[in-house]
Amino acid sequence: GMQAVTALSWRQDVSQLVIAIGRDNGSIVIHDLREDETTAPPVVLNDHVSAVTCVDWGKGSSAINNVFVSTGRDAVINTWKILQKQDQGTDRKINKKQSKKKVNKRKGQPQVQYQRVHTLPIYEQVEGMVIMPFDKEKANDFVIATAGSEGTVRLWKATVDEEHDTISGFTSLAKQPENESFGSDRGGYMELRYNARGLSLKEERGPSSTTTPSSSWMEQLIVADAEHNLSFLSAKMTNDESALSKRPLLSADRTIVGHNDEILDLKVIPSSSQLNDASLQSSERIVVATNSAQVLLFELGTF
Repeated sequence: GMQAVTALSWRQDVSQLVIAIGRDNGSIVIHDLREDETTAPPVVLNDHVSAVTCVDWGKGSSAINNVFVSTGRDAVINTWKILQKQDQGTDRKINKKQSKKKVNKRKGQPQVQYQRVHTLPIYEQVEGMVIMPFDKEKANDFVIATAGSEGTVRLWKATVDEEHDTISGFTSLAKQPENESFGSDRGGYMELRYNARGLSLKEERGPSSTTTPSSSWMEQLIVADAEHNLSFLSAKMTNDESALSKRPLLSADRTIVGHNDEILDLKVIPSSSQLNDASLQSSERIVVATNSAQVLLFELGTF
Protein backbone atom coordinates (compact mmCIF):
# COMPACT_ATOMS: atom_id res chain seq x y z
CA GLY A 1 0.00 0.00 0.00
CA MET A 2 0.87 3.69 0.00
CA GLN A 3 3.63 4.57 2.46
CA ALA A 4 3.50 7.55 4.82
CA VAL A 5 5.08 10.80 3.62
CA THR A 6 8.04 11.80 5.81
CA ALA A 7 9.62 14.63 3.76
CA LEU A 8 8.89 16.80 0.74
CA SER A 9 10.52 19.69 -1.07
CA TRP A 10 9.77 21.75 -4.18
CA ARG A 11 12.61 22.49 -6.58
CA GLN A 12 13.47 26.19 -6.30
CA ASP A 13 13.44 26.92 -10.05
CA VAL A 14 10.07 28.61 -10.66
CA SER A 15 10.16 27.59 -14.31
CA GLN A 16 9.76 23.98 -13.18
CA LEU A 17 7.08 22.24 -11.18
CA VAL A 18 9.13 19.46 -9.63
CA ILE A 19 8.51 18.05 -6.16
CA ALA A 20 10.40 15.34 -4.26
CA ILE A 21 8.49 13.23 -1.73
CA GLY A 22 10.28 11.01 0.80
CA ARG A 23 8.49 8.10 2.45
CA ASP A 24 8.95 5.96 5.53
CA ASN A 25 9.96 2.90 3.48
CA GLY A 26 13.13 4.65 2.32
CA SER A 27 11.90 5.60 -1.15
CA ILE A 28 11.86 9.03 -2.80
CA VAL A 29 9.40 9.83 -5.59
CA ILE A 30 10.09 12.86 -7.79
CA HIS A 31 7.11 14.23 -9.73
CA ASP A 32 7.34 16.64 -12.67
CA LEU A 33 3.88 18.19 -12.64
CA ARG A 34 4.33 19.55 -16.16
CA GLU A 35 4.36 16.03 -17.57
CA ASP A 36 1.67 13.45 -18.18
CA GLU A 37 2.60 10.66 -15.78
CA THR A 38 1.05 8.04 -18.06
CA THR A 39 3.84 8.70 -20.58
CA ALA A 40 6.48 10.14 -18.24
CA PRO A 41 6.20 8.31 -14.91
CA PRO A 42 7.76 9.86 -11.80
CA VAL A 43 11.34 9.03 -10.90
CA VAL A 44 11.66 6.62 -7.96
CA LEU A 45 14.87 6.49 -5.89
CA ASN A 46 15.32 3.51 -3.56
CA ASP A 47 18.76 4.16 -2.10
CA HIS A 48 17.81 4.61 1.55
CA VAL A 49 17.16 1.63 3.82
CA SER A 50 15.13 3.53 6.42
CA ALA A 51 12.68 6.42 6.52
CA VAL A 52 13.68 9.46 4.46
CA THR A 53 13.56 12.49 6.75
CA CYS A 54 14.88 15.33 4.53
CA VAL A 55 15.22 16.18 0.85
CA ASP A 56 16.62 19.43 -0.52
CA TRP A 57 17.67 20.97 -3.83
CA GLY A 58 20.84 22.93 -4.48
CA LYS A 59 20.44 26.71 -4.84
CA GLY A 60 22.97 29.10 -6.36
CA SER A 61 25.19 28.60 -9.40
CA SER A 62 24.15 26.49 -12.39
CA ALA A 63 26.35 23.67 -11.08
CA ILE A 64 24.78 23.64 -7.61
CA ASN A 65 21.26 23.97 -9.06
CA ASN A 66 21.75 20.44 -10.41
CA VAL A 67 22.42 18.96 -6.96
CA PHE A 68 19.84 16.99 -4.97
CA VAL A 69 20.49 15.74 -1.43
CA SER A 70 18.56 13.26 0.72
CA THR A 71 19.01 12.06 4.30
CA GLY A 72 17.25 9.59 6.55
CA ARG A 73 17.26 7.53 9.69
CA ASP A 74 19.75 5.15 8.06
CA ALA A 75 22.44 7.68 9.12
CA VAL A 76 23.72 8.59 5.64
CA ILE A 77 23.69 11.61 3.31
CA ASN A 78 23.00 10.67 -0.31
CA THR A 79 24.05 13.26 -2.89
CA TRP A 80 22.69 13.18 -6.44
CA LYS A 81 23.59 14.93 -9.69
CA ILE A 82 20.64 15.92 -11.89
CA LEU A 83 21.57 15.14 -15.49
CA GLN A 84 19.76 15.86 -18.73
CA LYS A 85 20.40 13.45 -21.61
CA GLN A 86 18.93 13.87 -25.07
CA ASP A 87 16.82 10.87 -26.10
CA GLN A 88 17.15 10.13 -29.82
CA GLY A 89 13.67 8.65 -29.99
CA THR A 90 14.51 5.01 -29.41
CA ASP A 91 14.37 3.03 -26.23
CA ARG A 92 17.82 2.19 -24.96
CA LYS A 93 18.76 -0.40 -22.40
CA ILE A 94 20.49 0.61 -19.21
CA ASN A 95 23.65 -1.42 -18.62
CA LYS A 96 25.07 -2.41 -15.26
CA LYS A 97 27.25 0.69 -15.01
CA GLN A 98 24.12 2.84 -15.31
CA SER A 99 22.07 0.85 -12.83
CA LYS A 100 22.35 3.62 -10.22
CA LYS A 101 20.88 6.18 -12.58
CA LYS A 102 17.17 6.73 -12.11
CA VAL A 103 15.74 7.86 -15.43
CA ASN A 104 12.53 9.66 -16.38
CA LYS A 105 12.16 8.50 -20.01
CA ARG A 106 10.48 10.85 -22.45
CA LYS A 107 10.94 9.73 -26.04
CA GLY A 108 12.35 12.46 -28.28
CA GLN A 109 12.92 14.88 -25.36
CA PRO A 110 15.66 15.40 -22.75
CA GLN A 111 15.67 12.66 -20.13
CA VAL A 112 16.08 13.76 -16.53
CA GLN A 113 18.42 11.44 -14.66
CA TYR A 114 19.20 11.37 -10.94
CA GLN A 115 22.61 9.82 -10.48
CA ARG A 116 23.72 9.04 -6.94
CA VAL A 117 27.34 10.16 -6.89
CA HIS A 118 28.19 10.09 -3.18
CA THR A 119 27.02 8.45 0.04
CA LEU A 120 28.40 9.89 3.27
CA PRO A 121 27.88 7.91 6.51
CA ILE A 122 27.54 10.30 9.47
CA TYR A 123 26.55 7.78 12.18
CA GLU A 124 23.43 9.45 13.48
CA GLN A 125 19.78 9.42 12.51
CA VAL A 126 19.29 12.65 10.58
CA GLU A 127 16.13 14.61 11.41
CA GLY A 128 17.01 17.96 9.79
CA MET A 129 19.10 18.87 6.74
CA VAL A 130 19.48 21.95 4.51
CA ILE A 131 21.80 22.97 1.66
CA MET A 132 23.52 26.31 2.29
CA PRO A 133 25.58 28.63 0.07
CA PHE A 134 29.33 28.69 0.76
CA ASP A 135 31.22 31.38 -1.14
CA LYS A 136 30.07 33.40 -4.16
CA GLU A 137 33.61 33.29 -5.53
CA LYS A 138 33.59 29.49 -5.40
CA ALA A 139 30.53 28.75 -7.51
CA ASN A 140 30.94 24.97 -7.35
CA ASP A 141 31.18 24.70 -3.55
CA PHE A 142 28.21 24.18 -1.24
CA VAL A 143 27.55 23.28 2.40
CA ILE A 144 25.16 20.74 3.91
CA ALA A 145 23.95 21.34 7.48
CA THR A 146 22.65 18.35 9.46
CA ALA A 147 21.05 17.79 12.86
CA GLY A 148 19.64 14.65 14.42
CA SER A 149 19.78 12.07 17.18
CA GLU A 150 23.23 13.11 18.46
CA GLY A 151 21.94 16.58 19.29
CA THR A 152 24.78 18.41 17.52
CA VAL A 153 24.54 20.57 14.39
CA ARG A 154 27.28 19.84 11.84
CA LEU A 155 28.35 21.40 8.54
CA TRP A 156 29.77 19.45 5.60
CA LYS A 157 31.45 21.06 2.58
CA ALA A 158 31.49 19.55 -0.92
CA THR A 159 32.44 20.55 -4.47
CA VAL A 160 30.62 19.91 -7.75
CA ASP A 161 33.02 18.43 -10.32
CA GLU A 162 31.34 19.35 -13.60
CA GLU A 163 34.05 17.78 -15.76
CA HIS A 164 33.42 14.31 -14.36
CA ASP A 165 29.72 14.75 -13.47
CA THR A 166 30.34 13.97 -9.82
CA ILE A 167 30.63 15.58 -6.37
CA SER A 168 33.89 15.37 -4.47
CA GLY A 169 35.82 16.81 -1.56
CA PHE A 170 33.34 15.99 1.20
CA THR A 171 34.88 17.33 4.41
CA SER A 172 33.62 18.21 7.89
CA LEU A 173 33.54 22.02 7.99
CA ALA A 174 32.28 22.81 11.49
CA LYS A 175 30.58 21.31 14.52
CA GLN A 176 28.41 22.97 17.15
CA PRO A 177 30.37 23.65 20.36
CA GLU A 178 29.89 20.78 22.77
CA ASN A 179 28.92 23.04 25.67
CA GLU A 180 26.11 24.56 23.55
CA SER A 181 24.80 21.45 21.79
CA PHE A 182 21.62 19.78 23.02
CA GLY A 183 23.15 16.29 23.12
CA SER A 184 21.75 12.80 22.60
CA ASP A 185 20.76 12.00 26.20
CA ARG A 186 17.83 14.42 26.07
CA GLY A 187 16.58 13.27 22.67
CA GLY A 188 18.62 15.19 20.09
CA TYR A 189 17.34 17.61 17.46
CA MET A 190 14.10 17.23 15.53
CA GLU A 191 14.07 20.04 12.90
CA LEU A 192 16.55 22.31 11.11
CA ARG A 193 15.98 25.35 8.89
CA TYR A 194 18.22 27.95 7.19
CA ASN A 195 17.56 31.70 7.51
CA ALA A 196 19.62 33.75 5.04
CA ARG A 197 19.01 37.04 6.87
CA GLY A 198 18.67 36.15 10.50
CA LEU A 199 20.65 38.89 12.22
CA SER A 200 21.75 42.36 11.13
CA LEU A 201 25.51 42.81 11.54
CA LYS A 202 25.00 46.56 11.08
CA GLU A 203 23.11 46.64 14.38
CA GLU A 204 26.03 44.97 16.17
CA ARG A 205 28.73 47.15 14.58
CA GLY A 206 26.84 50.39 15.01
CA PRO A 207 25.39 52.99 12.61
CA SER A 208 28.84 53.94 11.33
CA SER A 209 29.39 50.48 9.86
CA THR A 210 30.40 50.47 6.21
CA THR A 211 29.24 46.94 5.43
CA THR A 212 27.47 46.47 2.13
CA PRO A 213 23.91 45.08 2.03
CA SER A 214 25.16 41.70 0.77
CA SER A 215 27.60 41.34 3.71
CA SER A 216 25.54 42.99 6.48
CA TRP A 217 23.53 39.90 7.38
CA MET A 218 24.40 37.02 9.66
CA GLU A 219 22.95 33.82 8.24
CA GLN A 220 21.39 31.62 10.88
CA LEU A 221 20.31 28.04 11.35
CA ILE A 222 17.14 27.50 13.37
CA VAL A 223 17.05 24.18 15.18
CA ALA A 224 14.29 22.59 17.27
CA ASP A 225 15.23 20.08 19.97
CA ALA A 226 13.32 17.20 21.56
CA GLU A 227 12.19 19.45 24.42
CA HIS A 228 10.62 21.82 21.85
CA ASN A 229 13.03 24.72 22.34
CA LEU A 230 14.08 26.80 19.32
CA SER A 231 17.77 27.77 19.06
CA PHE A 232 19.25 30.25 16.56
CA LEU A 233 22.83 29.45 15.51
CA SER A 234 25.24 31.65 13.55
CA ALA A 235 25.99 30.33 10.08
CA LYS A 236 27.97 33.18 8.52
CA MET A 237 30.58 31.93 6.04
CA THR A 238 32.97 34.89 6.30
CA ASN A 239 36.62 35.82 6.67
CA ASP A 240 35.70 38.97 8.61
CA GLU A 241 37.59 38.48 11.90
CA SER A 242 35.50 41.09 13.75
CA ALA A 243 32.30 39.22 12.85
CA LEU A 244 33.79 35.83 13.71
CA SER A 245 35.05 37.06 17.07
CA LYS A 246 31.51 38.06 18.03
CA ARG A 247 29.69 35.17 16.37
CA PRO A 248 31.80 32.01 15.97
CA LEU A 249 30.36 29.57 13.47
CA LEU A 250 27.43 27.55 14.93
CA SER A 251 27.46 29.46 18.22
CA ALA A 252 24.04 30.14 19.74
CA ASP A 253 22.60 33.62 19.32
CA ARG A 254 19.47 33.00 21.37
CA THR A 255 17.06 30.25 22.40
CA ILE A 256 13.29 30.46 22.70
CA VAL A 257 12.20 28.27 25.60
CA GLY A 258 8.82 27.59 27.12
CA HIS A 259 5.79 25.55 26.23
CA ASN A 260 5.92 25.44 22.42
CA ASP A 261 3.92 22.19 22.20
CA GLU A 262 5.45 19.36 20.18
CA ILE A 263 7.18 21.02 17.21
CA LEU A 264 6.41 19.14 14.01
CA ASP A 265 7.69 21.57 11.38
CA LEU A 266 8.88 25.16 10.96
CA LYS A 267 9.45 27.58 8.09
CA VAL A 268 11.09 30.97 7.61
CA ILE A 269 8.83 33.65 6.09
CA PRO A 270 10.57 36.74 4.64
CA SER A 271 8.61 39.98 4.63
CA SER A 272 7.42 41.42 1.32
CA SER A 273 9.58 44.53 1.86
CA GLN A 274 12.69 42.42 2.24
CA LEU A 275 12.01 40.63 -1.02
CA ASN A 276 12.16 44.00 -2.78
CA ASP A 277 15.04 45.57 -0.83
CA ALA A 278 17.80 43.37 0.61
CA SER A 279 19.23 46.28 2.65
CA LEU A 280 16.23 46.51 4.96
CA GLN A 281 16.66 45.39 8.53
CA SER A 282 15.60 41.92 9.56
CA SER A 283 11.85 41.61 10.07
CA GLU A 284 11.44 37.97 9.18
CA ARG A 285 9.06 35.63 10.85
CA ILE A 286 9.05 31.93 11.52
CA VAL A 287 5.90 29.87 11.60
CA VAL A 288 5.85 26.74 13.74
CA ALA A 289 3.44 23.84 13.31
CA THR A 290 2.76 21.84 16.47
CA ASN A 291 0.53 19.04 17.67
CA SER A 292 -2.10 21.59 18.72
CA ALA A 293 -4.78 23.01 16.43
CA GLN A 294 -2.96 26.36 16.25
CA VAL A 295 0.28 27.42 14.59
CA LEU A 296 2.81 29.70 16.31
CA LEU A 297 4.04 32.82 14.50
CA PHE A 298 7.21 34.51 15.84
CA GLU A 299 8.26 38.02 14.70
CA LEU A 300 12.04 37.69 14.98
CA GLY A 301 12.70 41.41 14.85
CA THR A 302 10.76 42.14 18.02
CA PHE A 303 10.47 38.82 19.91
